[in-house]
Formats: sequence, structure tokens, C-alpha cells
Amino acid sequence: MKKVLSIVAVLAILLCGMVTVAAERSPSPTIPHGYIVVDVIPYPSDGGEAESSEEGYIQIDSGENVTISATAKPGYKFSHWEFITGQHTVVSGKVTDPVMVITPEGDESLLVYAHFVKEGTDVTDPTTKPSLPGSDDPHSPTTGDTTLVSFIVFSVAAIFTTFAVVVILRRKQNG
Repeated sequence: MKKVLSIVAVLAILLCGMVTVAAERSPSPTIPHGYIVVDVIPYPSDGGEAESSEEGYIQIDSGENVTISATAKPGYKFSHWEFITGQHTVVSGKVTDPVMVITPEGDESLLVYAHFVKEGTDVTDPTTKPSLPGSDDPHSPTTGDTTLVSFIVFSVAAIFTTFAVVVILRRKQNG
């Protein structure tokens, strides 16, 4: 019986260790009322770097100009900007220029992708409506978190294993 309790205790400790893995991600910070942000993301992430002259919050309809810039990493070149969310007015530059000056408008934050392509790839003027990358894309910001699913699978496996070990040990004791 001591062996059974020892095995159950070890399995319980393992199960408790798995619970810490299943902790949820902290929520995104809440944008204060009356403000927006300009979020500039390189796509793909290994293609280069992208930044905005305004790192923090911008007051809605402040008329503030924001410079967005993209710098390609070796082996890549800048292709174009893709505005996913939010409204803006172009002050200078165009979507195929690595530096643009824009003025955010409205009350929706701006999400902008700086697209990079491998050297030797032809860059064409984008004509399609912007969209988020598919969730199966390895660079997609919309790819889900599978921690909870993993926790459930491991928990069920641990419970089943514990039950199986107890049944086997009881059969051995009873002869």
C-alpha cells in the first residue's frame, strides 16, 4: 500500500507542475480613453525592423504627424506598407517607400505591417485590400496559444495513468 501512495504522490506532484504551465497570458494593456497607438510590425519578422516615431499613446485627432520607417536586414529588401486597422492621411511618401509620414485619424489604433521580401524578388505595387495573415502562417500574430489544450491532455493522461497504476498494484497485492 505504501508503494501505491508513493506513486500517487509522485503523479500528484507532476500534475501540480503541469498546472503552472497552463497559466494564461497577461492581457494586453488597455489604451486610455481618448488615445490610440501606432503599432508597426515587420513581416516577416526576420526580414527587417520597423518603427514609429510615436512609441506611446497619441491623443485622438491631435493632428500629430507620425513617421514610420522600415530597415531591411541583410538578404532582404523593403517591399511595402500594409495598413491593417485605423484611418490615416499620408503627409509624405507612398506605400512602397521605406519612410512615410502619416497623420492618424479617428478613434481606432493603427496596425501597420512593413513587408519585406528576399533579395532578388520583384517588388510590385500592392493592389489588394489589406488583410491579416492566415492563422497557419508561422509569422502570423493571430496564431493561437495551445497551453490550455496541452494542460487538459496532460491532466487526463496523468489521471488515467494514476488509475491504471492503482489497479495494477491492487491486483498484485491480492495475488
